[in-house]
Amino acid sequence: MRKTVLFTITICLLALLSIGILIFITPGVSSYLIGKIIGSEVHISRFDYKYADKTIIVGLTDVKMKGKIDGNVGSLVFYVGIQGGLGLKGIICTDFDLRIVDTKGKTRIFPLFSDMFEIKNGKLQYGAKKFTINEIRINDFKPGKTFTFTVNIDNDYWFKGLCASGEGTYRIGLPDLKGNMKISALDLNRFSDGIEGKADINGDFKFEKREFSITGPFEVLGYKEIKESSKPVVLFTERIKGDVRLIHNDAETDIKISRMNFKGTMLKLDLKFDKRGLTHLELDSEDFIDLEAIRRCLNINNLTSTTVDVWNIIHAGKVRIKKLSLLNRNIFNAYLELKSALISYKKLQFKNVDGHISIDNNSLNLSGLRGDFKTSVFNGVSGVIPFSRDKVIDLKGEYTFNLTDVPFLFDVGEFNFRNGHTDGTIALTGSEKGGYTIKGAGQLSNADVVWKKASVTAKGSYEFNNDEIVFDPLILNKGATSIKIKGKWKKRFTDFKIKGFLDISEIKPFFIAQSMEMDGKMVIDLSVKYADDVFAVIGDINMDEVYFLLPGFIKKKSGILSSASIAIKKKDRNVSIDKLIYRLDIVGLNLKGTINDYKIFNFDVALDARDVESVAPLFFLDCETIGGDLELNASVSDLAFPVRRLPYIRGYADIKRGVLRLPWLKETIRDINLISYFKDDVFDIIANDTKFGKNTIKTGVLRIEGTDFPHFSLNINMENLEFDDNEAKMVGDFRIPVIYKNSLLSRAKGDMSFHTKRLKISHLKEGELFFNGFYDNRTLNIDSLKIDSAESSMNLRGSIDFSDPTPHVSIGGKTKNFLGKLILESFNKESHFIEGDTSIYGNIDSSGGTFTELTRNMNGNLAIHSRDGLIKRWNMLSKIFGLLNMSDILRGKSDMAKKGLPYRMMGATFQINDGVFVTKDFIIDSPSMLVTGSGSVNLKKNAIDAVVAVSPLQTLDAMLDKIPVLGNFLRKRDKGVLHVGYNVKGQLENPGVTLNFKDSVGLKTIDYFKRILVLPKEMLE
Repeated sequence: MRKTVLFTITICLLALLSIGILIFITPGVSSYLIGKIIGSEVHISRFDYKYADKTIIVGLTDVKMKGKIDGNVGSLVFYVGIQGGLGLKGIICTDFDLRIVDTKGKTRIFPLFSDMFEIKNGKLQYGAKKFTINEIRINDFKPGKTFTFTVNIDNDYWFKGLCASGEGTYRIGLPDLKGNMKISALDLNRFSDGIEGKADINGDFKFEKREFSITGPFEVLGYKEIKESSKPVVLFTERIKGDVRLIHNDAETDIKISRMNFKGTMLKLDLKFDKRGLTHLELDSEDFIDLEAIRRCLNINNLTSTTVDVWNIIHAGKVRIKKLSLLNRNIFNAYLELKSALISYKKLQFKNVDGHISIDNNSLNLSGLRGDFKTSVFNGVSGVIPFSRDKVIDLKGEYTFNLTDVPFLFDVGEFNFRNGHTDGTIALTGSEKGGYTIKGAGQLSNADVVWKKASVTAKGSYEFNNDEIVFDPLILNKGATSIKIKGKWKKRFTDFKIKGFLDISEIKPFFIAQSMEMDGKMVIDLSVKYADDVFAVIGDINMDEVYFLLPGFIKKKSGILSSASIAIKKKDRNVSIDKLIYRLDIVGLNLKGTINDYKIFNFDVALDARDVESVAPLFFLDCETIGGDLELNASVSDLAFPVRRLPYIRGYADIKRGVLRLPWLKETIRDINLISYFKDDVFDIIANDTKFGKNTIKTGVLRIEGTDFPHFSLNINMENLEFDDNEAKMVGDFRIPVIYKNSLLSRAKGDMSFHTKRLKISHLKEGELFFNGFYDNRTLNIDSLKIDSAESSMNLRGSIDFSDPTPHVSIGGKTKNFLGKLILESFNKESHFIEGDTSIYGNIDSSGGTFTELTRNMNGNLAIHSRDGLIKRWNMLSKIFGLLNMSDILRGKSDMAKKGLPYRMMGATFQINDGVFVTKDFIIDSPSMLVTGSGSVNLKKNAIDAVVAVSPLQTLDAMLDKIPVLGNFLRKRDKGVLHVGYNVKGQLENPGVTLNFKDSVGLKTIDYFKRILVLPKEMLE
């Protein structure tokens, strides 16, 4: 507290003493002289005096002042003794209300001494400060001697109330005082802007040499929250108690607090302020304090220039303030001990942190920190973190890390850690300006790592330096897999040596097709490097103990020699194969080349396999295979995928006595004698005396010229070509391939010819086949397709357009016997069984991707004529005969269940529209009856809708004479032709047949004969 309070009181006392000089002067003169002394105009309303007990008592009533001292005094009484000389014995001033302008030393007041001074029941305003003086009493106020006093004052600026008592000595200037003082609601902010709150203090005080001090217990109430103040508050709390020593003088205020009880512990606090604010602070605690409580009341950022918000990093937990100081306004130091603290940095949280941290203006120092991250532990973390970007960070520590916590620190992609831990040491040095270096070393133990569906156990030692990790070694184990990895890894750089055994079962889900079986263990010795965007693999792979099976192609048993030696480099989308040597038993492959942009291949390849009979079992070849020799030596350039042009090839391929097994062929291709010559854009491939099953290719020549628009010539001459019924069924519902626009085949064109002396297929006994055609614009044009044999013939022409999206077929011509059975049975092969010489003539146009789609989408016309045949089974006719119920005919003439129905002629003409066959002239001419009909067969719906008439001829006429009722029903009056009509409707396999009581057949029987007679000449010949 500043000198203002005491100085104001002293001025008041001395002014009253000065008035005593004038007590024997008349009131008018007294008013004048008092006004001159105090610099104010004075008016005394009443002047009284009396004498008693050797004392003159002078009373002034209603004294009014105007000037530097302004206001009025209700009563002013002076006691003057006359015994032993004139002397002032006492002054009593009551009921006053004065305002004193701060004279700033311009008015000098000479004190008078008295046995007693008493001032009470008044108000005094000094400048802007107001005081309510309840009582001030001074006894024995003599120069150089000790006097006593009591003070009871209220104030609305410095405090709420002040009560003091004690003694003092006056020499020159202000007196020296000491005694006991009780201050209530002392406003601490009046000492400095750096501290706020109201304090109650009760203790001993001193005022010596213009310095005030007080020592004793205190209690502080009503601290403001930071958010309620625009001032940079350093320390604030709601309620504290303790012992204080407050020293105040003109230069500074010093507050020393001891035994301050705060949240269950004792604090010591030393604060110093000058006129500009806080200059010194010291704080420490005897025990740990809840961190949340201390961070609410201590604002470290207002004490230091650091940009690091310490309390925003350290959250929950406890802290012991071993030392916290601010010296000379700007030298800051803090030494804190943490217990079970929560530290967060960005999105990471460290729990149960114990240890020491110290903070100064320049850095954050860590010492012996220990804590948890998830289920992992770090300890012994020590070092310095400077606040300046130019200074060096230096941290060291140890860790024991649970690998399941790794995904919380790093993005591990598809890797998953199920178990294991690693421990080691770590050190961080460097600066933001110069860069950081992080180093360490550790040991990996029992790490269970999962990638997609594969898991592996890892262990080993490692060192790291910044983003570089060195394994020495890292050992991976799973099942029979045991791989040792030594080398270095960092971002955009890898240099590994990989050796060991790889269990094939561990990589099956990733690299092996479901159709392929593979098992066993391979030995690897590889060097893997990645630097400057170049990835390289060099080394050897041994697969002697590996078993693999690709059905229909190859089967390798464990123990058969198999190895590879590779040297491959990749940069961006370009691959360089410097070496690829593969051996499988006696088969050797040597390849080198380049792949540009994953699309364009350039390579040299050499394949050598002598006496392939020794490896025949590998390729599913029977033991009677005579073997063969394979040799390939070629240089290929500009092979691009997808293939839109042929590559340039130089070299040759030679196969002698070779064998080949294709999955879609039942028989193995044997005795392959093939020689191929490649001369850049001209390819010649020649095959001689090649066999597959019972078939033999006598000669085959393929010549291709050009790359962008290739022109080819294919000529095949076979001794024989045979397919039995089972092989024909294997074709099934074959799919017609599509050739897309801008593909290589869309730009190709060429001529083709095929000839075989002996063709045997299904029911065709033996014939000679000739084929000539040409291919252009994605269309195969059939100039001639002829088959000639003793019993059958075929002569077709047409085209097959392979263009996307749907192939299109157009065929015209005639056949005899060869396709007859196929066409008749296409209406339903399960319910029909027909024998006879059948001729077909017509033109068919259709589109579709499969054989079924082609038959269902047909358009065109077709005439079918069959002679001298036998219908052994036909569901429709069986149902019609059942309705007729003519046992004599069925038993004596046409027992279809046993012998079938013979016919002299059967035929029809069809108009075909979108898979619907429509006829108006279906006829079966049998010795026992005549069957005629009209209607449609829908192949898409597999349905029939027709009207059929049966005329039993002479036998039926004879029977009708003996059966009057039936005769009247069937005999046509005035027409002379007898027949029975039927509606045939439903599924082709088993249609519904019902009697038609009307004249259902639109044409008379004779008209059917006439239509058959006008069938194409070529068919009747």
